[in-house]
Amino acid sequence: MGCCQAKGTPEESKENEEPLMAGVTYEQFAKLLEQHYASPDVQSQNTTYRPAGEAWKFTAKELDKDDKGFLHWEDIEKPVKDISLDLERATAISNIIEIITRSRVQLRHLFRTLDVDGGGSVSKKEFTEGLLMLNRDIDVDTVDGLWAMLDRDSDESVSLSEFMAGLSVNDTLGKHPDVETFMSQQVKGAQRRSRSRANLTKVLEESKLKVDPERFQGEAIEAAAKKIQKLYRQQKSLRMLRSRIWQAVARALDDVDEMEVNMSTAAQIAGKTSNEDARSVASDDSVDTQTGEGYNGGLDSPKGGSTLSPLQASIDLPEIVDRPQYSLPDVISELMVNTALPSEEVAQCIVTDATRLLQVLPNVGQVSIPENGKVHVVGDLHGQVEDLQLILGDCGMPDSDRCYLFNGDFVDRGPSGVECLLLLYSLKLQYPDYVFLNRGNHETRRLNEKYGFDEEVKTKYSFEMFQMITTSFTALPLAHVVGDHFFVIHGGLGPDPKTTINDYNQIDRFRQIPRRDDSTTGTPEQRRLIRIFESAVWSDPRDVDDWVESKRGAGIFFGELLVSQFLKTNGLSKLIRSHESYQPGYHEHHDRKTVTVFSASNYCGIDDNRGCYLTVTPNKEVQYSQYKCATHLKNLLKEHSSSIADYDNVATAEENALRRLRMLIFTRKTKLMHAFQQSDSDKTGKVKLEHWVEAMSAVINDGVPWLNIHSKLVIRETDGLIAYIPFLERYQNPMQSKWMNEWANKMISLLGSRMQSWLARNQSEGVTEFSYYGICESLRGFLPGLSELGAYYIILNLDTNGDGFIAFDEFVRAFSSRPQQSKKFCLVELWEMFTFDMPSYMYFRRVFLKYSNRNMSTGSFQGLNPLQQRPKDGKNNPRSPRGKKKNAQHC
Repeated sequence: MGCCQAKGTPEESKENEEPLMAGVTYEQFAKLLEQHYASPDVQSQNTTYRPAGEAWKFTAKELDKDDKGFLHWEDIEKPVKDISLDLERATAISNIIEIITRSRVQLRHLFRTLDVDGGGSVSKKEFTEGLLMLNRDIDVDTVDGLWAMLDRDSDESVSLSEFMAGLSVNDTLGKHPDVETFMSQQVKGAQRRSRSRANLTKVLEESKLKVDPERFQGEAIEAAAKKIQKLYRQQKSLRMLRSRIWQAVARALDDVDEMEVNMSTAAQIAGKTSNEDARSVASDDSVDTQTGEGYNGGLDSPKGGSTLSPLQASIDLPEIVDRPQYSLPDVISELMVNTALPSEEVAQCIVTDATRLLQVLPNVGQVSIPENGKVHVVGDLHGQVEDLQLILGDCGMPDSDRCYLFNGDFVDRGPSGVECLLLLYSLKLQYPDYVFLNRGNHETRRLNEKYGFDEEVKTKYSFEMFQMITTSFTALPLAHVVGDHFFVIHGGLGPDPKTTINDYNQIDRFRQIPRRDDSTTGTPEQRRLIRIFESAVWSDPRDVDDWVESKRGAGIFFGELLVSQFLKTNGLSKLIRSHESYQPGYHEHHDRKTVTVFSASNYCGIDDNRGCYLTVTPNKEVQYSQYKCATHLKNLLKEHSSSIADYDNVATAEENALRRLRMLIFTRKTKLMHAFQQSDSDKTGKVKLEHWVEAMSAVINDGVPWLNIHSKLVIRETDGLIAYIPFLERYQNPMQSKWMNEWANKMISLLGSRMQSWLARNQSEGVTEFSYYGICESLRGFLPGLSELGAYYIILNLDTNGDGFIAFDEFVRAFSSRPQQSKKFCLVELWEMFTFDMPSYMYFRRVFLKYSNRNMSTGSFQGLNPLQQRPKDGKNNPRSPRGKKKNAQHC
């Protein structure tokens, strides 16, 4: 079954069928299809073409390639599937790329995940299993087609370069009439930047010359110094401006990504048809006290829904049989020096012991500042173990004068989440009085499954290990108070201005992190505590008076007023939190009442931010220590770059943001096309820059500074307008483009005669030009349920001048340049039934095989009307109104 088909495959109905013995005559085939199209369900459809008996006989003859005088089922199914195959493969590619985009999983990371044995290439088995994890609806033929396209050298394995070439969205610059002008402008810009750098270099070199007292007097030296300073400040300001712009782009894309994660449960439940199904979805965010599944904390407890204290709700962990002998100092040393993982048996002991230790701690712990020492507060690490090693190496291991507080988000996105977590848990076990851990928003199963930690654990250990780790996350405290002055929490505050430390301690933390929807049920007090819990790991500080809802879909944006009230109520002086990346590694908010610390330098391997940790001294001072750890970047560049000099071009926030934007444009091009045409009232195929910004904001993201970055994405014509077809076609995946164009040309040939009749009717009514939306609606008359992607490529192949509109002469040229099938050839109707109405197709197949096996030689059906005696129960009802199937995406 293809990606756009209803559930069910032909194999499901083979059990009770007789083996194929004979064929069906042309007349029987025609009679069977006539009755199908005469059924009330089909008559109620608004189809523009209803084949008659002669057309079906003609179709049967065309399908009978061997001139047997009758049809086998394979004579029908093979050409029907051939039409579908290109569309299915292209749709699968598009779906996979969209999943990669939503998950922010980079292709290299995905490749390493698929490469289970670590051999540097992916086998077909690994590839198939990985695709099924990304898209469970994908079928074997589509997997085979994708594999054939990726395995270019036919060596039964796919290398990283083959994988990247097949699944990347490339910037091709499209078929643009003004490419040469654009490129010359790019060259001129590069020359200007080169001259600027050359001037700076020249001045710097001159400044290194020995000063001749006769040539260089005081004024000349001062003038040269000022010139150097001016050029340096200009360069630095430009770099900072570009960096902030691309950070804003990345943050806006992350907000939408996280909004989707946080709101997905409500959407899933809304789409369920039974309470049982809804409960099954809702329980996905609960965790069992033993297995990590099914436990929903205090909200549904047997004590009437009362909130349990942390000790009452502690996790009942099973005992480990045959515990291995190991040394914590040795484990810590191996992880620090060699980043070497312990065996799974040892790892399970570490996770279990850490969970036992953490579960007895209060939700808000107390950290005393050593009299002659300090407390180091470490922000997000996100699986970048090199940053953790650097901090511990610089500051030293924990002891009575040196405490550490790690403020959540230990895993996800980075490649070494397992190493980070085991090192932190080992440190907590070895130094329980000097190491403290807070929970972050990524210490929960739903984010681990989206951002890759689950696959990392299953690759390095097992699924059982992943379950143990997600259970351990529920035991992590939510916050700590350092030295009676500093409140340290991963995200921030909730909307209630009267929140106290005691309120945090009333929360049942032994569950998966709640979503915003979870705070809409239960008693008022339960709802308030759930909202505080959610906000503790998701909220962010902003320049607002009080608070507003967060764009992340969870938590809030809290302002200075809320912070001041919280600090005053609880006798505190500063709120320290993490959760956001800033270029320096830290950022002060709210007149320095709030500070953000982020410790993952060169975040995700593509940002250029510094890492930072805070040090709190006995006199209540906060010191900032910044650093950059590029070990993982150097390793990446050794693998994928020809020289280390490529760093500035490869590992930048700009390139990462552009990669994500290319993928979003690629997966939403049909919606963008419609949005552009709404602004193109003159039907020129071009829009003004402000209209382009409006469309991009509406379709992709309204938080992206499109005006600032448009020159990186589009080419403006000499008149200042943007040609939107070249823009949309600029970002392509080669496999999808190939398959979709081949499929579209097949469909144009099959539909040609009918489309020409439709075109003649419109021409007689004075309509001579059609927009994308108009053609899309008309194509639904020929192919009810056609996806927007299919319609887009049909239109693209008809639009010979690339302006987004189809004129009459373009139709004529398109039809005349392709071999046209007879109007009597009705293969497209069979394909339509196969693609958009699988139950009818399955029933038609059963009846066909029944009569084939009876080897009927006449056209008489002996009084049996098979299509009127089909089952009427809801599940097996073979016909539903076309265009209303769940998985048919309409224009």
